Formats: sequence, C-alpha cells, structure tokens
Amino acid sequence: MIAQPLYCDCILPTGGGTGKELAKTARTAFKALIQSNGATLLCRTLHSVLQWEHARNIVVAGPPETLHEAAQCGRCLLAECSGTGPQNMLHGLDLLEKQPGGAAPLLLMLATDLPAVCPEALSLLLAGFPSSADFLLPLVPRRVFEQRYPCTKSTWLHLQEGEFTLACAYLIRTSMLRELRPRLEPLFAARKSQWKTARLAGPGIALRLLAGQLSVEHAAHRLQNILQCTPAALLHAPPELALDIDTVEDYQWMLQNAEKLPRGGCR
Repeated sequence: MIAQPLYCDCILPTGGGTGKELAKTARTAFKALIQSNGATLLCRTLHSVLQWEHARNIVVAGPPETLHEAAQCGRCLLAECSGTGPQNMLHGLDLLEKQPGGAAPLLLMLATDLPAVCPEALSLLLAGFPSSADFLLPLVPRRVFEQRYPCTKSTWLHLQEGEFTLACAYLIRTSMLRELRPRLEPLFAARKSQWKTARLAGPGIALRLLAGQLSVEHAAHRLQNILQCTPAALLHAPPELALDIDTVEDYQWMLQNAEKLPRGGCR
C-alpha cells in the first residue's frame, strides 16, 4: 500500500443532468444541485473533501450554475466546461497543472451526487490503492450496500466473487489520465450498463458475465489490455461512495431517510 500521509488533487465533475422526471421533482437540472439535509449535494461533497486530510487542490468542473454554487462553499478551483466526464476531467487537470508545483501525482475523481460521502470513506478508498496500480476500480459488495442502505436500488455486477456495484469515486495516477482519455471515453459512456461494458471488453467477457463465471482477476486482466495500464480492484469499497441519486425513487429515498445520512454543508 502507499505510505501515509499522501496528498491527492481532487476533480469534482458537476455537469450530470437530472433528466426530465427527476428535474421536475427535485427542481433542478443538475444532480449536483439537488438539496439534501439543507444543502446541495455539491456543497455537501465539497464539505467532505475539504475536511479530508489527504486533499490538496480541489477542482470543481462544470457549467456556470454549479460553479456559482461551488464558489459559495470555500476553497476550490473552478473550471467552466461542458462535455463528457473524461473531457471535464481533462479540463480540471489543465487547471491543476497551472497551480504552484503542478498537479499531484494522484488524482481523486469524485461524483457530486453522493448524499452519504464522508472523509472516512475517502480515506478507506485511498488506503486500498496499491503502489503498483495506475488506477483503482472500487467495488461495493451487494450485501454490504443493502445492509447499509436497505430498499435502495443499484446496478449489480454478477462476478465469481459475488455481486458488486461500482463506487462513484476513482483514484488514478495523474501521468496516465491524458494517455487514457481515448480509451476511457467509450467505457465512460457505457458505465451505467454492465452489458454495454462487457461488450466493449469482448464476447468472451460478456459470455462469462452472463454465466456468472467472470472473476475480478480475469476482468482486471482484460481491462489492462483495453486501457494499456495497470488497474487494481478494491472489493470492499465503502458503500457511502456508491449511493448516488439517479432517479426520482433515489431522491425520494434520500428525503425519507435523511436521518441516516451525514449532516452538514459548506455554509
């Protein structure tokens, strides 16, 4: 494992839209601006990252509406941009590289629609990053997720080791991000569907996944070939990093279970 303490730069993309139904219910066009426990999800995320002892520079990347909110929340850099998630990550990296000392060797990519995110979860993620890896793929076991957040839904990967969902936080070596962009774009576009992701990996992976015979080791090996870098999987990522708000049902669950979620904000 990487020796502690280690400092990361953080990029928080905020351009994710709510979709028509959720926008009407939550009264915002951006998931980052959904209100939770008296603060927006973006503000709550920034609050957690600002409290995290391993955070160095923090970039919020997105449209003017979300950047205006971020500016009210304290110490962060603002990168106005639109486009895909990988494009926004690179806009954030451009800004980090202009800071004194340049960008940190390690980057945290963190979604901004996570109502349960907390500094402790980020520290557990960092502690699981092997020194030999280029990026970390965090997986949350279904049993752990549903025990912590019963009656919620997620997309489950059926692997030999069990059922998992992907967390919405990633660690990646800064030197790899630009090189990986062309290969990350199709994976990012398919991230919400395990079948689309499996098809990108090839028919062998798709058949193994369908039969429940795909192992984490085999998937990581195939991912290494596709991305031409060294991935690592974290099989017990914190469930707080997988609870995101994508649907009206997610939003309603969040409101009904506010007492189970961390309180606080940047204001």
